[in-house]
Amino acid sequence: ISIHCNSCDKPNTLNGTSVYYDHQHSLGLAKLVQNELIAALGTADKGVRNANFAVIRRTTGPGILVETAFINHESDRERLVHPNFRERAARAIARGLAQFVTGESAEGAGGA
Repeated sequence: ISIHCNSCDKPNTLNGTSVYYDHQHSLGLAKLVQNELIAALGTADKGVRNANFAVIRRTTGPGILVETAFINHESDRERLVHPNFRERAARAIARGLAQFVTGESAEGAGGA
């Protein structure tokens, strides 16, 4: 699990949380983590997306890249600077991972 802050070319135009996966066997993990993040953070749901990022492309097991919020969007950045936001994000990611490992399935996650 690779954890990041997103950014875009035009500041204050995009905000929210998204999770990326490359291989189909990572889709369930991505959905579980995204569901937990949105529930915990209250950020805009930018969804789960397939992407060819090197950090997740070269994994042999399930791998995801998490974009917690946009660092160049004022309201997202205000959230990111608070330790409580980062703690909630970390715990949400851990819950999603635990659900994946134990075989629990959040509605719409497609199983683990």
